[in-house]
Amino acid sequence: MLLVFLSGLFFGFPCRWLVQNGEWAFPVVTGLLFILTFFSLVSLNFSDPGILHRGSISEDPMTVHVVRVNQRAFRLEWCPKCLFHRPPPAPTTAPGATFVWSGL
Repeated sequence: MLLVFLSGLFFGFPCRWLVQNGEWAFPVVTGLLFILTFFSLVSLNFSDPGILHRGSISEDPMTVHVVRVNQRAFRLEWCPKCLFHRPPPAPTTAPGATFVWSGL
């Protein structure tokens, strides 16, 4: 509701003044972007995200699965909640690299 209210104020006052003074391109572009954004938000709120499939009960948790990523071997660990072998965590930095905060 806040998005619709603030957009209504924007289109009611500054955009109306721009159209009255001959600058109609900006209100048209922002109006199209508002419609696209609003309907995208509404459709995402009411859409089904899908089903997150669980593994099979018949899958053996004692089976060792090994996957190779960038010439490194990773053992996939069994997740008892999801009933499948979890992939390895993604590395965020190169091995041996240090993280330096650059700030903003």
